[in-house]
Amino acid sequence: MYINNFPIDINVMIQKASAFPEGVKAAHKKLHTLITNNKTSRYFGISYMGKNNEIIYYAAAEILNADDAVNFGLETFTIKIGNY
Repeated sequence: MYINNFPIDINVMIQKASAFPEGVKAAHKKLHTLITNNKTSRYFGISYMGKNNEIIYYAAAEILNADDAVNFGLETFTIKIGNY
């Protein structure tokens, strides 16, 4: 297994997938469609187990411009420092 270390917090904009795994591609596609002017953001997938043992998945893009999330109507999330 590969461990990725993030030495600083990463603020991201998120787009929830309608389902996992079926909605993952569509969530990333929507995010890429909204963020057309930014070629330097890093993209991530964030997932966790929901209350009913379903996987909740978000496509995420690093925020480089503080106004982007608001302008695109997206929620935000912070990937905390650490090993993943």
